[in-house]
Amino acid sequence: MHIGFDISQTGTAKAGFGYIAHAMIQAMLNIAPAHRYSLFPDFGDFYFDALMPDLNPYPGQSVHYGPKHGSVERARDFWTGPSAEASLGIPDIVHANNFWCPVQFASSRLVYTFYDMGFVVEPAWTTDANRVGCFNGVFRSAVAADWVVAISEASRTHYLSVLSVLEGMQFGAPTLASNSTSIPEVAGDAALLLAPEDTAAWTQAMLRLGKNRSERDSMVSKSLKQAARFDWKHSASQLLQLYEEARAAPKRQVRTA
Repeated sequence: MHIGFDISQTGTAKAGFGYIAHAMIQAMLNIAPAHRYSLFPDFGDFYFDALMPDLNPYPGQSVHYGPKHGSVERARDFWTGPSAEASLGIPDIVHANNFWCPVQFASSRLVYTFYDMGFVVEPAWTTDANRVGCFNGVFRSAVAADWVVAISEASRTHYLSVLSVLEGMQFGAPTLASNSTSIPEVAGDAALLLAPEDTAAWTQAMLRLGKNRSERDSMVSKSLKQAARFDWKHSASQLLQLYEEARAAPKRQVRTA
């Protein structure tokens, strides 16, 4: 299977979404190296990192890196152009990871990672330009994507990012977390879940944990067990299975004016 994978947010300045793409491609290359991979250091014109490396940071026998464009204008011309799919070799799968979504691919099955709608739920958290770019990408995915992959169940009802919970748990940190959005789904019974607006409850919980060694030790054990449930190899295996299903299904037809 020929898999085209957007790694545009995996550079040195990567944040939460970039870490997801980074971990997922590493896991797929580890468990399924026989597939052919095309890794895209830029993808569309919404997000562009001019400092992406010139050489492939994910080496492998069947791993191709590129195309890499020198400016956002060149990236826009390529990714929105009619010949982009053919220039890429018509991959079986093209997986979008940076909110941007192509609409002109006629054969490649388009898989779109949907992170959250935080830019709508809390518009003050970001800029007007970022809100417009994110909304445009989500809208285009609704029109063109063959499969949409949500990173949690709560994303179906406008969730916010929860990766920081697991980042602490994997190191065995006793965790206090919000009882809203998708955080309870991720934290399970390994965290103390508190109302985000109840500052008094957060203060009391921190003071109690600071004094109670046995409770901290119990939470450390639970945190490590909960974090172990979220294994990148397992996630990559599920994603590869989805790719196979997407490749076998009929291509979605996009109506153009």
